[in-house]
Amino acid sequence: MLATINIATAIITEATLSFLGVGVPPTQPSLGTLIRVGNDFLFSGEWWITIFPGAALVIMVLAINLLGDWLRDALESETAINARCSRSSGLRVEFPTRRGTLVAVDDVSFSIAPGEVLGVVGESGAGKSLTGAAIIGLIDPPGRIGAGEVLLDGRRIDNLPPEAMRRVRGREIGAVFQDPLTSLNPLLHDRRAS
Repeated sequence: MLATINIATAIITEATLSFLGVGVPPTQPSLGTLIRVGNDFLFSGEWWITIFPGAALVIMVLAINLLGDWLRDALESETAINARCSRSSGLRVEFPTRRGTLVAVDDVSFSIAPGEVLGVVGESGAGKSLTGAAIIGLIDPPGRIGAGEVLLDGRRIDNLPPEAMRRVRGREIGAVFQDPLTSLNPLLHDRRAS
């Protein structure tokens, strides 16, 4: 949860500034001030003056982060019921040619429940990438979905206009094709991040 991360960051920032002497006034209680004062006594054998405030700071920040993780997990489990479900039934991908219609993928059906990830494995040329491209609306003409349907959260998406499908693709549904390094290259800049 972002709020708990911000609280932990604020505590560490205040303690750091107080340790450097530019935070709260020395008359106000601060873990950073206690660590700074104890630092003067560290080598004279009174290490506990520094260790206990430092340990308290670490425990407090970890406890806040654990609380945030617990809240996130609790809220995600409640909203998992409302998560999206994807289903394909009887999907057929066709390519019209001069000699007739070439059926590249025929009668592909599956269902992906909330929280699941589907991995499609098969021989080269079996139609894995073509099936994924058909589901997310990336088949170039003259290719087309000749039969079947693709549902996302109960809504049919295989017949959406290109602009509507562009809004769905990447936000609600996506695919990583055979060579993930071309799709997930950490060295390539994401235009949306800038």
